[in-house]
Amino acid sequence: MVAGRSAGRAVCLKIYQKTDILRDDALRRRILREVDAHKVIFAGTQKRNIETFVLRIEASLVDASRVFLATELMCRNLLQEIAENVLEKNTIRKWIAQIDLGLFVIHHRKIIHGALRPESILVGFDGNVKVTDLSASLPASSFTNRMHEKPQWPYSAPETWNRTPGTIVTKAIDYWGLGVIVVGLEAERKHTRWVFDVNYGEAFRRWYDTAYPTFPGLDDEATALVSGLLNSYPELRFGHLQLKKQRYFGTTNRDNKYAEIEQWKPKDPPYIPLESKASHPEKYLPTDKIEDHKDCDARFKPFCWINNKGVWGKAVKGHGEIMYSSR
Repeated sequence: MVAGRSAGRAVCLKIYQKTDILRDDALRRRILREVDAHKVIFAGTQKRNIETFVLRIEASLVDASRVFLATELMCRNLLQEIAENVLEKNTIRKWIAQIDLGLFVIHHRKIIHGALRPESILVGFDGNVKVTDLSASLPASSFTNRMHEKPQWPYSAPETWNRTPGTIVTKAIDYWGLGVIVVGLEAERKHTRWVFDVNYGEAFRRWYDTAYPTFPGLDDEATALVSGLLNSYPELRFGHLQLKKQRYFGTTNRDNKYAEIEQWKPKDPPYIPLESKASHPEKYLPTDKIEDHKDCDARFKPFCWINNKGVWGKAVKGHGEIMYSSR
């Protein structure tokens, strides 16, 4: 709970022990990549909220023994949503456009997501989705860099598997992952449960081995979209500009709905009355100054960050503290 004087907003709070971070260098790098990517994405000001479809980190905070990563509160990830609900065509179309818009913002800031998969797409309580999990991101001035971690098949593009030492990757790897997600959503809608099922691994392998893969159960418009996203040649793979023009996003009258989705603006989550502060026995006043914590190791200074566009961005000192129950 992000609490003010009498009301607050619920947030998701990840808590890491500093001892674990010092012991596990891979964990430290993942957290820092996530924080550093959000620093870049949410830097400066925009005429409109173009970061709408990227999950916002509210703050990365520290105390004497812990690191707090506070983010917007969402409902579940895309994989859980697919497992529990049958999705309508309009919902799938909206979500694919929102994922693309999230990627567009990330790429605009010269960052490659690097690990796009259903688990890295979160569904909000308002029925919209946001891109998250930038722990494998690749900041680069020219969209090129070496992969930080081993690719996750089948969401990783062929060039991430077949590269030789020194081979570079581009933002096109993220659109391959989006293509796999589209196939999964469309197949689930038609009750063709073959995409997110490990028993259908050979179907995935054929995408790597042929320039003209087939996609059973998909209609013509979905097939055209997926064929462009799952092109084995990264330089020919669909990107944002090609994707938004696809007939897949049209209505029965061929009226493209992508622009309508692009202009959508979310409402701020409502404040929740604080009926009893006793239910949140611990509290912590956010700060991005390492000097405020006498027992804080200077090695954790890179973790200290408050998002100026988040719920603490304009907070008055003495309010806006994190309140949570450790039970």
